[in-house]
Amino acid sequence: MAMHDPTAVYDQAHVQVQALLGRTYNNPFGPELFPLLWRLLGQRQGLRVLDVGCGRGQSALWWAQHTEAQVDAIDPSPSMLAAARHSAATEAAARRVTFHQATLTDFARESPGHTYDLVLSHDVLCYEADFASAWGHMAERLAPGGLASVTAYFADAPSAALDAVMQAWAIARPPRFADLRPTLEQGSQRCLTLLDSTGHYARHWREIRQRLSVQREDAVTQVGAAVVDAFAAKVATIIAAVEAGTYGHWWGLVQR
Repeated sequence: MAMHDPTAVYDQAHVQVQALLGRTYNNPFGPELFPLLWRLLGQRQGLRVLDVGCGRGQSALWWAQHTEAQVDAIDPSPSMLAAARHSAATEAAARRVTFHQATLTDFARESPGHTYDLVLSHDVLCYEADFASAWGHMAERLAPGGLASVTAYFADAPSAALDAVMQAWAIARPPRFADLRPTLEQGSQRCLTLLDSTGHYARHWREIRQRLSVQREDAVTQVGAAVVDAFAAKVATIIAAVEAGTYGHWWGLVQR
C-alpha cells in the first residue's frame, strides 16, 4: 500500500499548535464513542486494543485507564509519538500501552497473526492511497467477535475545494459514501453502523477556527506567525470543502 506521508503534516509545529489550542484528539469525536464501544464489548476482561494512527496517545491512554486493556498504539509520525510518550510518562496506566513508530503495513509485517478485540482507526485511512486494501489490513487484525471503530472522509464528486484539502493535509482522494458499506463488509465483516458525521465534523473545525482566532496573539508569541497562519489555512480548506458540499466525514462500526 502506497501511503501519503502524514509526517509532513503532523510535525513538531503541528503538535505545538494543537497543544496551545487544547486539541488532544485528532478526530472530532474525541473519547465520545468509547463508553459505547466498551459496553458493546461486554466490558470484557483482558481486552486487546489496536490504535491505528494513535497521534498523541490520548485514545490509547483512555482505554488503558478506563478498561485496563492492553493497547498497541501505532503512528508513523515521530513528533506525534514523542508527544504521546510525554503524556504517558506520568500515567500509571501507560504500562499497558506499547507505542510503535510504524505504518499499519509495517506493524502487520512485524506482528503476523496478532488479533485484537477492538481496532480504532480514527481519521487515518485518508493517508492510504488504496482505501479497500488498507481496510483489509485492519480487518485482518480483528479477532472473531471483535469491533472496529472507523472514522474517515468521503467525497462524492471532484472539486477545487476537495483538491485544496487533499493538498493541505496530504490525504488521498476519499471514496464515495455509497462505496463505504460494501468495502467495510468485505470478507467476514459486518457493518453494524454507518453514519454521515459531517455536521459534527464541521462544528469541530469551526470551533477550532474560533479558538485559533481568540488565541492567535498568544500562539504567535509561542510558535510564530508562519506556523499559526499555515495551520489556519489548513483549517480553512476543510471548512470550505464541507460548505461546498463535496467533502464529508463518516463513522462506521464493524464487527467480525
